[in-house]
Amino acid sequence: MTQNNQHWSDYWQSGCLTSLPEDFQDNYEGELKRFWNKQFEHLEPESNIIDLCTGNGAIAILAMEFSTNYERNFKVTGVDAAIISNLQICKNFPHKKEIVEKLEIIGNTQIESLLNLGKTYSMVCSQYGLEYCDWDTIPKVISSLLEQDGIFSMVCHGHDTSIIKTMLKDKAEYELLNEAGLFQVISSFVLGNRNANELQIELRSGFEHLAQSPIARSSELVGSIAQTLMPLLDASPEQVTNFRDKLNLFANKHQYAYQRLCDVVNVSNKIAKNPEWYLCFEQENLELEENGVIYQDGQENAGYYYRFKKREV
Repeated sequence: MTQNNQHWSDYWQSGCLTSLPEDFQDNYEGELKRFWNKQFEHLEPESNIIDLCTGNGAIAILAMEFSTNYERNFKVTGVDAAIISNLQICKNFPHKKEIVEKLEIIGNTQIESLLNLGKTYSMVCSQYGLEYCDWDTIPKVISSLLEQDGIFSMVCHGHDTSIIKTMLKDKAEYELLNEAGLFQVISSFVLGNRNANELQIELRSGFEHLAQSPIARSSELVGSIAQTLMPLLDASPEQVTNFRDKLNLFANKHQYAYQRLCDVVNVSNKIAKNPEWYLCFEQENLELEENGVIYQDGQENAGYYYRFKKREV
């Protein structure tokens, strides 16, 4: 992960449990949940599990729910580079409080820093995370965290998944907004480099620019942003000035969203250039046992799964 994870910390603190909130209002369901339950079935009672790039603990929560339902008494740890905590997760998901309190959640920790932690686990798992990490370092980290015959399971983005197609569309729409200069002028206003009148003039110019684009005219994202900002065009200077703090939060929210989209698309492009990147794990005594595609609802490509086992050196 990148050293500056504010855009991901902001996302997890906003109250989402998964990285696909439009598809999963609570936790992952369907084929993704069935895949993870199948992985947990391989484990003995009292097993230690570490979920890397855990976010708000979605997969860690699935592991602990499986443990509770089947009396496995797993010990589950979740680690992420973003700023997360049990308290924050319980606050956002009070109905998960009993499960979340059983987890060990470690935030603000780069996954690469876990190399030679000195503690081993029965399973290392991750979903939509490790592909963002350094591919040279992360296999060494996984191998060092796994006990002999331990299982490493992950679900990753690909360059051709339904998720990536949606992300590419959203990224293109954000780039139209950036071309129109909407967020740039808001930031300038928030910093005191534009007055209310200048903000209104430049926002109006930005909307006129967007009106020339067929993509922008049909975009729900652009429409939503226009609905929020258009009333400012006819507001008094005092009203606009009083809206400064809300504008700052609004602009940051969307700039962070764009940065997250860029992260996902950049990883997708990296995978497209090296589709067998996952074989890097075999260089660290991790034997690939199974891999394939997860089709959510039987048709949508939700990602690629891999299961490795740590073999004897």
